[in-house]
Amino acid sequence: MKICKTKDICLRLLLGMAMLSLSLCAYAQEGPYRALLTYDFGESRRALTTIEEEIRGATPEQRGEIEAKLLEVLQSPQATFACKQFVCRMLRRVGTGTSVPALAELLPDEKLSHMARFALQEIPDPKVDDVLRDALGKLGGNLRIGVISSIAARRDRKAVDKLAGFVTSRDTDLARAAIAALGRIGGVRAARTLARARVVEELETPKADAYLMCADGLLAEGEPRAAIRIYRKMIGEANPTVVRIAALQGIVSAEEARAVPAVVAMLKDADRDVRHAAGKLTGEIPGSPATRAIAAQLPGLEPSTQVVVLGALADRGDRAALPAVARATRSGDENVKAAAIRAIAVLGDESNVGLLTEMAAGGDDAGRAAGDALGRIRGAGIANVLIEIVEGAGEPGVRVQAIQALNARGEVTAVPALLRAAKDEDGSVRNASYRALGSLAGEEDLPDMVTLLLAGESSSERRSLERAMVSVVGRMEDASAAVAPIIDGLDRAEEAASANLLAVLGRSGGAKARGVIQKNLGNSNVEIKKAAIRAMGSWPDPSPAEDLLAIAKGDADETCQVLALNGYVRLIGLPGDLSAEERLGMYRIAMEIAGRPEEKRLILSGVANLESEEALEFVKQYLDDEEVAEEARRAHERLADSIEE
Repeated sequence: MKICKTKDICLRLLLGMAMLSLSLCAYAQEGPYRALLTYDFGESRRALTTIEEEIRGATPEQRGEIEAKLLEVLQSPQATFACKQFVCRMLRRVGTGTSVPALAELLPDEKLSHMARFALQEIPDPKVDDVLRDALGKLGGNLRIGVISSIAARRDRKAVDKLAGFVTSRDTDLARAAIAALGRIGGVRAARTLARARVVEELETPKADAYLMCADGLLAEGEPRAAIRIYRKMIGEANPTVVRIAALQGIVSAEEARAVPAVVAMLKDADRDVRHAAGKLTGEIPGSPATRAIAAQLPGLEPSTQVVVLGALADRGDRAALPAVARATRSGDENVKAAAIRAIAVLGDESNVGLLTEMAAGGDDAGRAAGDALGRIRGAGIANVLIEIVEGAGEPGVRVQAIQALNARGEVTAVPALLRAAKDEDGSVRNASYRALGSLAGEEDLPDMVTLLLAGESSSERRSLERAMVSVVGRMEDASAAVAPIIDGLDRAEEAASANLLAVLGRSGGAKARGVIQKNLGNSNVEIKKAAIRAMGSWPDPSPAEDLLAIAKGDADETCQVLALNGYVRLIGLPGDLSAEERLGMYRIAMEIAGRPEEKRLILSGVANLESEEALEFVKQYLDDEEVAEEARRAHERLADSIEE
């Protein structure tokens, strides 16, 4: 008996626990909604957050249960304003036709009408449209205007007749809302309503905008004829500029290639903004026939419109426009001429190269545009035509432009022609060739460039060739490979050219080049000796530092000392295996030798990069030296900042 009683007690205990669990579950479900009833702004949003999370994770069936709970809360006498506002927001997410009556009751409420409307707008039930149409006759002021905006958002075409009655209202806010709604709703009836309406002047533009929206809607719905009738009506001169432009855009969208006559007519309109808009729209009409028809109008257009059309023709990328564009380069208007040249850069081919080079030689704005176009124009034969011009017997200015274009285009195939042009009788052609060779020539061209330098007629030309060769050496993977032709040139060079070759040799690096330069450090010709010192100072690594230091310390020529010291200081700062301590030691030596403020400032500038306490202490010594105090201060600040970091 005791065992049975014990079992009975256990069963009752388990049953009680189960009932308690169910009760707690029910509380967990109903609790947030009870808390919501008395919610007010500024209080804890825990209940609201719980409901929002429940909605996010709900199944369709559960969403119906949530809707029912929300409606019960909404219709409760205890519900606060904040509670009702929140419920409306949630019904916007879960509401169905079941919620429509409760939400409709809120439409006359000044505080909650807009929240109710937002919820209704999202409910896909035709009862909503019935409610909103019915409210039009019952509400007034801003509440009715709000309902109109909701009708517009739902695009309820059954409301068109009711809205038509408001379009001519003396209440301009109401009329404006009705006009905008008709535009959003669209369709033939809405369009006819707007077309027939007589409105006050301030509503003419909103009415035109809405009418065009109807046209856009008709076009999207597969009614192009009806849309086109509206567009053509609205491009008339009686309409505002913005409306006419929008209408023309609609015609182009609806008619495509058949829109050419309308666009051409607008290109000659009295309104400058309309002309320019039409010019831009020419770029959107498809087909080469349209391109030719539009391009043919160029001569008859006023200059600013020609500029716009030329830009649009370039954007089209259709070479059918090229003959007309080329003719426009002869315009007497500089802006038109420049626009035509820019278009040729996109549309042109080798047949236009001669024209562009001649124009580029002019040097004016159009000439600069032509020079830019020569660098951008595309075509398989462009380089060959330019090379023919370079090697031809044309005007030097034209040949120079061809050389510059080859350079800008990176045409390495032109190098043989450039080497020949570098011997031309005209100095401008030679100099242009030197610059181009600096960009385009390669290692294999260095012997020819050495020969050119040896034959240079002036120091300036030799200097130009020197710069070109330095540029070539700088692009080589192994700069030491440049040594052989340069040394060979030195063996054949007169004194004037030796300095230039030594400068090139200084950029190549390697033991062989360094040996040649070292020999020239003691050259009896002071200019060659200086060139050798400069070459050592421009070396690609710090290895010649000791050679330069010896000259800086003991050479009889003060200029040579200064050159050597400057070179020595430069080498200290080059990347290499030297530690910061070793570099600082070298800078100390340099400072002991330096006699001029210029060298001292250069040394302090180098020390500023060392990022060490020792460097900072070194710089402090010169903070009170008036000659270098400013540079010392900058170095001190930089070092202090780097050490702190």
